[in-house]
Amino acid sequence: MSDIYNERILALSKDQTLTGAFEEPDHEATLTNPLCGDRVHIQFCCAEDQITAVRYRTRGCLLCKAASALFAFSAPGMDRNDLLRLQQSLEASLKAPQGQDIPFPAGHEIFAVLRSHRNRHGCVLLPYFAALEAWRACR
Repeated sequence: MSDIYNERILALSKDQTLTGAFEEPDHEATLTNPLCGDRVHIQFCCAEDQITAVRYRTRGCLLCKAASALFAFSAPGMDRNDLLRLQQSLEASLKAPQGQDIPFPAGHEIFAVLRSHRNRHGCVLLPYFAALEAWRACR
């Protein structure tokens, strides 16, 4: 198996705890990565502008599935600004130039192995972009 699939990524990619759908989510969006075909559908419910619960459906690679699960576990308690900061921090950490060690957001260090695999960054970022799109597409 490739060096990019560590045990934590494999475990998250198989975790089905928060997959599925809400009948009436407050926010939802679907995004597709045109380069690889990964597709993520994110839904979440909010109270007082904070995410209270997340559900997702991901059709894609192990990295995209793992990132979707990690997002779903991390998001409760976040508001839109927290979500934006998380996405920006994760993207900056992934895209850090060689020699610059920009720390990953808590829990997201598992994706550090992908820094040199730029063609896989979109797989990891897709759920976070979908969540931001869901927030913009408020019901």
